[in-house]
Amino acid sequence: MNETVKVDPKRSDPDLLERIANVVRSGGIAVFPTETFYGLGGLAADEGAVKKIFLLKGREASKALPVLLPDAQALSWVTDSHDRILRVLVETFWPGPLTIVVRLSEPSRFPAAGKEGTLAVRVSSHPIAAALARMCGEPVIATSANISGGKSPRTIGDVPASVIEGADLSLDAGPLPVSKGSTVVDITCSPPRLIRDGDVPYRKVADALCINTD
Repeated sequence: MNETVKVDPKRSDPDLLERIANVVRSGGIAVFPTETFYGLGGLAADEGAVKKIFLLKGREASKALPVLLPDAQALSWVTDSHDRILRVLVETFWPGPLTIVVRLSEPSRFPAAGKEGTLAVRVSSHPIAAALARMCGEPVIATSANISGGKSPRTIGDVPASVIEGADLSLDAGPLPVSKGSTVVDITCSPPRLIRDGDVPYRKVADALCINTD
């Protein structure tokens, strides 16, 4: 389709949301706003969609892709962990820009996963991203809609033309607030490891987990 549609996140059109969800559910690729940057998405369990996203981004296939879940209960889709650390982080920071790397219960289900059998997950606080994850009913990739290593897009105009052209549908919600991106924390090791500091300061993560970072 290669179509770009304007959308107001404060007054989302249910028909448009259903349309983008249908695109993703059918194996397509979408560009959509999140609480950090514009994201590039498809089903995390769809090998064809995953390969296309890697190709559009020029991303190394060995690097995992982060995904959105509709809510904390959907963690059961990807992991059987009931770890206290996971529970504290979810209760404290979700929905919001904290991405948590968890150990997958069935790594073979998700070609978007890391080679170590892990997956980076979060619940978005952006109404459109959250609705997309909810309406798809399974994990949705939400990687920055850029060329790997390039600037993360705050506007639809920042998204490279090749990415827009390669996507099936793009939503233009206007400029997004200034963001450092999602904070990424790996809880598959002890103590948890900071992969990237972002909109949730790691000091707050450490305080919530009673970790001494001095």
